[in-house]
Amino acid sequence: MFPIAHAYLMERIFPAPTPQHYLGCVWPDMLWTGPLTHTQTHRECLGLLADVRERTPAVVPFVRAALSHGAEPHGFDWYSDEAYDPGAPKGYAFERARPFVADVVAATKVDPKDGLWKAHNFVEMSFEMALGRAYPHLGPAVAAACGDAALIRQVTEPTAAHFGVAAASLADNIARFPSSVALDQPTSLDLARAYTIQLDFKHGVKDPDVPAMAAIIDQIWDAIAPDREAYLEYCVREVAALLTGIPD
Repeated sequence: MFPIAHAYLMERIFPAPTPQHYLGCVWPDMLWTGPLTHTQTHRECLGLLADVRERTPAVVPFVRAALSHGAEPHGFDWYSDEAYDPGAPKGYAFERARPFVADVVAATKVDPKDGLWKAHNFVEMSFEMALGRAYPHLGPAVAAACGDAALIRQVTEPTAAHFGVAAASLADNIARFPSSVALDQPTSLDLARAYTIQLDFKHGVKDPDVPAMAAIIDQIWDAIAPDREAYLEYCVREVAALLTGIPD
């Protein structure tokens, strides 16, 4: 999912969230030119939690919020990417994206082999609009946490030590993140414009059809209306149960 949705789910689980929580719940996606892999940030945070619990317990809230995001153990992205509908090969965002793959490929100009992955991002982006309007504080709270230099130092030093990378690189990823996404009550056009940064960085696409991308986001939001709220509630319930079973 995208950052506003991750912050929404985090707030539903943690009763008194702090800037550490807002930063941690989106941190796994801050991979821009950074030293960590998707596997490390989405599947290896239990090891990070064990490490900081022993060495720097003040950072535990950050890591627990990161666990709400990931794929292993089963955080929000597990249900978006890996498994939701019984018997389906992929998670909610992938399965709901399938009817839109050809349109997404045409609008984004990516290689068709990447079409389903890109299209699942459009499903995820569609949640950002409604949640951003309903909870207008979420995006700014994420942005404020990403701009807090003392907080960034506090969380990147033990995280970098655990993974054996440079803390400065992790700090740079965090500081740059707000400029790569749409955080302030975004419209579909805001989201499409922000997504062009990913298309250029990851795929070398310089001239995507931004209005067409925005229109697809709107179409998807309407298409998933029958079960989008049930999906969110399921994820909140399951991720809350997961974290209840993981001690501080």
